[in-house]
Amino acid sequence: MSRVKPKLKATKKHRIPYEAWIHSQLSIARHFGGCNLNGKEYRLDYDNCPKKIIDGKEKYFPDLVEI
Repeated sequence: MSRVKPKLKATKKHRIPYEAWIHSQLSIARHFGGCNLNGKEYRLDYDNCPKKIIDGKEKYFPDLVEI
């Protein structure tokens, strides 16, 4: 008798856009790579963020993504 594993639901992770968190109390996340908010853990998403060259330096604009 074989057991069938239940399928896991694909849940959409909550994202907080860069423009929303960078000028708020959540901006502390840039120093630590993330933060906890209402019992949920958020991390900076450097893998999928836009990059711009400003004054000869590459600058990243990551969203906060729920883990």
